[in-house]
Amino acid sequence: MESGYSEFEFKQFKDDMRLAGFSKNTIESYIYYNLKFLNEIKRSPREIKSTDIKGYLLNLIDKGQQPRTINLVHSALKHYYDAFMGRKLFYNIRRTKINKLIPTVLSKDEIKSMIESCNMLKHKLLISLMYATGLRVSECIKLKMEDISLDNEIGIVRCGKGNKDRYFTISNRLREQLVAYLELRKDSNPYLFNTNKGHITVRTAQKVVKNASAKAKIKIRTFCHALRSSLATHLKDNGTDIMDIQNVLGHANINTTRNYIKSSPSMLKNINNPYDSNNFS
Repeated sequence: MESGYSEFEFKQFKDDMRLAGFSKNTIESYIYYNLKFLNEIKRSPREIKSTDIKGYLLNLIDKGQQPRTINLVHSALKHYYDAFMGRKLFYNIRRTKINKLIPTVLSKDEIKSMIESCNMLKHKLLISLMYATGLRVSECIKLKMEDISLDNEIGIVRCGKGNKDRYFTISNRLREQLVAYLELRKDSNPYLFNTNKGHITVRTAQKVVKNASAKAKIKIRTFCHALRSSLATHLKDNGTDIMDIQNVLGHANINTTRNYIKSSPSMLKNINNPYDSNNFS
């Protein structure tokens, strides 16, 4: 191959990740970024040095790539050269610091307006389900009919992030929407959000959310993940324990959950500011 891989090495690398239990998306990403790196460096993997990798990552920074993307490239290259090839080239190559941004949080009224702005029942259900369950968009679009039990008001995410299965609860209002939607379905497609070729794509789901936001005249930038962070914040505002929120969102680390809710505007509004005390009247 032009990248410097041999076909045999390429297959071995892929098989190694499969045996390690990596998800299909992770495997595809790692192969993609390794191929992209070698195509640009134009040397074989055995000729690569630490300075080549560091220079490549610095070049990505100079080009304005997002820290999360740079760290994904870092992980992809490190797994190939350190874990797979055993070359240990990353002993002095650090990961890029990711700035902690305030999560986008929509109000309940804004989410309601988005849902009501949708003309199609499928689109209403999509937004409702992402908000009510906190599912990632990638998890939501892959839901199958068999993954949902309306009688038990529970569903299951199969092979979610980290290849983990987890349950999610179905609220009463969401259950009513699911019943109405399923009654109209006449096809045998196993996916909840069906298309002629299987299930809708992440990009389609993103367009649904973006269009609904525009119709609802929401001024802040709205995207699928904002529904997830909005749920986390609203649960916290309702007094839900942070560990329960962690379970809802399916986070392996509770610190990740904290990043979703620590900036809740309503929490700040509940603080009694000393400037409003009688001393300043």
